[in-house]
Amino acid sequence: MTVYRSSSPVLIPEIAQLVCSFVAPGDLLNVAYSCKTLFYAARRLLWREVHPKTARALRRLRYTLRCPSALEYRRLVRRLWLDSPVDDLNDGCLVFPNLEQVHVSWPMAEDTTMQALLSGTNRLRHANLSHCYRLSTAAIQPLCQLPANQLQSLILYGSKFDAAVLVAILERHAHSLSCVRLTDVEPVVLVALRRLTRLRDLGLEHCSSGSQIQLLQNKLASLCLRDVRAPSLNDITATHLVHLDISECHPLLSIQLEQLAERCPRLESLSLVFQFSATDRAIQLFLTHCTHLASLDVSGCRHLTDAAFDPLIGQDLPDPALQTLNISGIHPEISAVHIASLLNCLPRIREICLGATTTVQHAMNILAMADHDRFRFAVESYTICRVNEKHPLSS
Repeated sequence: MTVYRSSSPVLIPEIAQLVCSFVAPGDLLNVAYSCKTLFYAARRLLWREVHPKTARALRRLRYTLRCPSALEYRRLVRRLWLDSPVDDLNDGCLVFPNLEQVHVSWPMAEDTTMQALLSGTNRLRHANLSHCYRLSTAAIQPLCQLPANQLQSLILYGSKFDAAVLVAILERHAHSLSCVRLTDVEPVVLVALRRLTRLRDLGLEHCSSGSQIQLLQNKLASLCLRDVRAPSLNDITATHLVHLDISECHPLLSIQLEQLAERCPRLESLSLVFQFSATDRAIQLFLTHCTHLASLDVSGCRHLTDAAFDPLIGQDLPDPALQTLNISGIHPEISAVHIASLLNCLPRIREICLGATTTVQHAMNILAMADHDRFRFAVESYTICRVNEKHPLSS
């Protein structure tokens, strides 16, 4: 038997795939066009993640890389992103048999389109259909047909679905789901959430009652409760909680926040947007007990004053970890001198957002008291940031 030996290692598919893995994603198309030897390897990586801005862009990319001797492009797609308005996307375009991750944030998405997308694959592990406001329960029915305990994340922010179907999905994937984010769910869904053995990331918004949220049995690393009425904060005793968002949750008592600060020492990010029960004392306790806190959002917390951030300026914290601070809507209560002191005293601070109500003159007054060589004012985001940091809004 004659064994074919390639004269060039690059002709070996595995090596070609390895070479292309070092190519930047933005250069893969150029590699596919310019090097025939690496065409198939580059094409495979190029189609692994599809992020078209329009249906026309999706069709153009499909036609460009179509090759009669190659596998159909749909079989190469593993991750699909649709986050821009697409008006003429038809069902036939969205059938990918090996799709593992779908992220659709498309307000005009139709049930038929999403049904075709979700039912066209049995390998789906991550489903994010947030802000698809026109979807009904029929759109997510295919998730009940996936192999049991396969789905790992389910994000359905912005839409309300039938409780029975949601419970069926949660029960079918009770031993695999690690991330669940839902809107306006009923108590029966909250009960089903308690049966998820691997849940680490939970997000709930616009729930009429949070009294049945019990999280003691779940080792959550991230918890987001937005606009949840009367959430049960007494159940949050996790020393492993890293991200916490309890924005717009009412009514809460300041003593509840103070006690919560002592129970979550490993927090890295905290969001208390429009949390009117947040007091100077509560913020001081969070800053003192949560020594790993890198991101703090207290925008709209109208009862805060300069005293809330005293631990960051004094000697209480020898090495503060805070990197981002959002004080939108409350900067009139926080003096310019105090903000400048935060910029000068925090070694890791990257940005402080002042909010849309601030003026350029006010920001310049703050910078005049801080180090001009280290900070600048980004007008488009109303944020004071380090000069060597690229602000996310400008990227």
